[in-house]
Amino acid sequence: MIHTILQSKVLLYLMTATGLLGLLCQIIGNRCYRQFIREAADAQPEKGEFIKRMRYRYQIDSRCCGGTMNLPVFAQKMLMDYKYKRLTLHQWKRQALGWYLGTAAIAAAGIRYYQLQHNQGNLLVMQRGIAAITVLTLLMVLWCDSRYKEKRLLIQMQDYLSHSGIAADTGDAALEEWKEAQETTSNAGRQKQEVNYESRAQREKRQLQDSLSRIKGGEKETAASEEKDWSKERNREILKQMDAKEQERIIREVLAEFLA
Repeated sequence: MIHTILQSKVLLYLMTATGLLGLLCQIIGNRCYRQFIREAADAQPEKGEFIKRMRYRYQIDSRCCGGTMNLPVFAQKMLMDYKYKRLTLHQWKRQALGWYLGTAAIAAAGIRYYQLQHNQGNLLVMQRGIAAITVLTLLMVLWCDSRYKEKRLLIQMQDYLSHSGIAADTGDAALEEWKEAQETTSNAGRQKQEVNYESRAQREKRQLQDSLSRIKGGEKETAASEEKDWSKERNREILKQMDAKEQERIIREVLAEFLA
């Protein structure tokens, strides 16, 4: 089966397909750079998705660091993290390089096989095919000039952030937000202190009320105890003033009432 595949032109078709995929990845990367450069250079307020996302991320990062931002670092990080069709621009470049290496590997395997089989027709086709794909890839690299466009895009992004007013607006907004946060924290601290002070005052008032209640209760108990002792002493004096018969009669009446 492998021999049949190698004898046919499947390798040539596969080599051509992988080469075209590599060229397509280069075209997509070049299209992204051109679109982003055009969006960053456009003076109109309506921007594309890339610029809108950059503005939003710049505002968030600027507020987190207090309004001071390193524009070159931010622009590079934004460009490295942004994804187009789930791939970053660097990944699109690697995809193009990977497809070209795959094309070269297929061509090398086919050329070697046809040399061993002395199949000059297919060998010549494979050699011409890899040569054509290599030339097209080099021409596409020169036409895209990704390195220059990447540098230009970074400069354009920094220029947009510096001269569009977003940096100053974000700095003022960050400062105002910081002041509001400080004022809110201060108010919360004062409210907490007032709550603690009130709770402490209420607690002391309750403790004072409990102490007064205990004092009053103690005074009542002391007064009742003194009155009881005074009554006993008075009854004892009355009994002492009576004669024996009268005391016996009083004691009998008290016992009768107690036992009744």
